[in-house]
Amino acid sequence: MAVKKHSRKKKYAQRSFNIGNKLPTAISVILLTAGIAAFLYLSFQYDFTQDDTYISLRYALNYLNGDGLVYNIGERIEGYTNFLWVLFLVIGGIFKLELVTLARILGIIFGCGTLLMTYLLALRLGESLSDSNRKIIAGASSLIVGAAYSYAYWSVSGMETACFTFLTTASIYCYVTKSRLLPVALVLATLTRPEGALVCAIIIIYEILSTRTLSAYIRSTVILYTVALLPFAAFKLMYYGYLLPNTFYAKTSFSFEQLKNGFFYTGLYFWHYLGAGLFILPCIIFYKKMNKSIRAVILFFLVYSLYITIIGGDVLKVHRFFIPLMPIAAIIAMLGLFRLWPRKIMIIISLVVILGWQYYMPREHVNTFYQKEQGLLSKMSIMIDQLLKIDKTNFSLAASTIGIVGYKLIGHPVIDMLGLTDSTIARHPEKQIPGITSTWRESRVNSVYLLSRQPDYILFSTGIKPSAPAERSLFLHTAFWDSYRTIPFRGRRSLYSMYKKYHEVPKNIQRNIPAEFVQNFTTGVNQLWREKDFPASLTSFNAAQSYFPGQNNPYVYYYKGLLYLYMRNLDSCLYVLETLVAEDTLTYEGYKNLYMYKYDMGEYDTAMYYRRKMAQLTPWYMPHMDSVVRGQL
Repeated sequence: MAVKKHSRKKKYAQRSFNIGNKLPTAISVILLTAGIAAFLYLSFQYDFTQDDTYISLRYALNYLNGDGLVYNIGERIEGYTNFLWVLFLVIGGIFKLELVTLARILGIIFGCGTLLMTYLLALRLGESLSDSNRKIIAGASSLIVGAAYSYAYWSVSGMETACFTFLTTASIYCYVTKSRLLPVALVLATLTRPEGALVCAIIIIYEILSTRTLSAYIRSTVILYTVALLPFAAFKLMYYGYLLPNTFYAKTSFSFEQLKNGFFYTGLYFWHYLGAGLFILPCIIFYKKMNKSIRAVILFFLVYSLYITIIGGDVLKVHRFFIPLMPIAAIIAMLGLFRLWPRKIMIIISLVVILGWQYYMPREHVNTFYQKEQGLLSKMSIMIDQLLKIDKTNFSLAASTIGIVGYKLIGHPVIDMLGLTDSTIARHPEKQIPGITSTWRESRVNSVYLLSRQPDYILFSTGIKPSAPAERSLFLHTAFWDSYRTIPFRGRRSLYSMYKKYHEVPKNIQRNIPAEFVQNFTTGVNQLWREKDFPASLTSFNAAQSYFPGQNNPYVYYYKGLLYLYMRNLDSCLYVLETLVAEDTLTYEGYKNLYMYKYDMGEYDTAMYYRRKMAQLTPWYMPHMDSVVRGQL
């Protein structure tokens, strides 16, 4: 009887042990599944394609059409930094897949793959912990990444960010496990983004410094990595003529302003996702007590963050450059907090706090930029669709935002005013123009070259008002004002504008208007539409006019007419607009407003006169304009 009783106790203990083993595994799998589910849910919420995605798509489509891996036919310029991603799109095109959808689906697939890789990496980095604790930490880390707004935002955007994040995480995993696949992961990461070379450099330098030797593993990694990338380097030199992409020349600079932007960009990420850095502080405090693999990951995070800060962050403000760091940030945060208080309850508390923080803090920021991007894509798409209907020629267009614009204008020459896909602007910019200030990071300008290209249309991202330095610099040339005026396009709720060339740009192009003109002009527009400060706006426009040589600037007069109307001074409004159309017969806005005002005043003959003048310039817009004037809309 005693033997049977002992046997029952032994079986019960074994059963309890098995349950105890299975429970942490089940919890970790549940957390991982929840992370994937949260990621998929957010991906469907952020249902959009980032404008920059269409640059890669245009390269892929031109290649598929037999015109080469180029943005403009006949111009061999490497205006992309994601060769492997473009290659994926080309392969998809060969199989007749719809490329926009393919780009987004690939992003989601790589996004899910990164969550699995985060789980595996966390298991490996937590190997000094008990089996149950490291499994739960691994699942929690995957959930933190999967539930991050910015992670889903960029994964579904159609850009290469999710692919690069997967390959970066895979590279770190291969390094900490001393896998022979490390050079493969590093090569693929470098082919996806140039920062893959930085990932390789950090890993190799850390290994050499930490071991104080050049091991056979590192030697073989360096050799295989270099040999594998030599054909790619040879292709770039032979096909494009440069080893570095054109975007490097267009974007690379260093200034105090850039560094300040970088600190703000990094600080915003730390605030939104790391609790102002408090979530990873314990891991840094206990750095020396961590094992070598965790120390390597912590240093990797800090060095990469420093790189992002030095280069000034990103022009796309939804934490894109930090997405590749999100998996290791989640892991070191969980490991550090658990090291602070090594109890399972700490894992739960840490997970709840981090999830709650990143649910609330970045939400408004991400959603705001999501709405802005949606609005930009819609506006650009509407204008280009309508332009293609009214102009059947092989026209050329210059723009400061070339994504969806270039994608819809396959076959048309599209000049990138920022120089990303234009080597002359990127490599041979004009000297910085004193007095020109802008929030845009892309500051390279060559307005003389741009005007000499005689683009049929010029599209500003903000309509009439110039924003980017490349846009503002055009306002400083009388050659621009002698040749271009705006034309309208009907938006869903707004009137959109782009500049059309009415006269050939003269050969002698000189910058002969002071920078104070464009600065006062843009200030006046902002005071009019954003601040609703009409007297201040009028003062700014008067100041702008004083810097404009020779004749009155048509758009200063147009905005002054609006201001007088809003200030209930109809006589001055009519006088300014009548002066405008008498001096300048190409500014349709003057005819448009006079048509409306005269019709409302009952002066129908005069109103019809201005209508005919407007119809000569913008016949496609007249049905909508007539409906507005007659009160039908």
